[in-house]
Amino acid sequence: MIINEDDYECPQCGELYFFDTSQPYTAECPKCKCSLEFLGNSDCDTELAEKVKNTPPYDPFSDPQNPFYMGKPVVECPYCHSTSTRKLSGFAKLGTMSWGATPKEWHCNRCNSDF
Repeated sequence: MIINEDDYECPQCGELYFFDTSQPYTAECPKCKCSLEFLGNSDCDTELAEKVKNTPPYDPFSDPQNPFYMGKPVVECPYCHSTSTRKLSGFAKLGTMSWGATPKEWHCNRCNSDF
């Protein structure tokens, strides 16, 4: 629904007020009790305003079309080539280490190997 609004500003506190022109109103600041300054008249689409208010903010990291997309990594097992893998936790990495070797980062759910 489109409503027509008169836009006002309080000269003392700087607060902005928007009044629906189809309803009676007093151009007086409720805080300062002074006369408001008329800024202009505008049309407001209340349905669009509601839709924008209820839309979650855009997250570029969850948009596959965005170059900054940070989707779930697809890691392939070097032994059986399965993509059913999971990242090892810090504690689990300690169990896969041998003296002087780098810790394993991934575990294959298909062949049970760590790599």
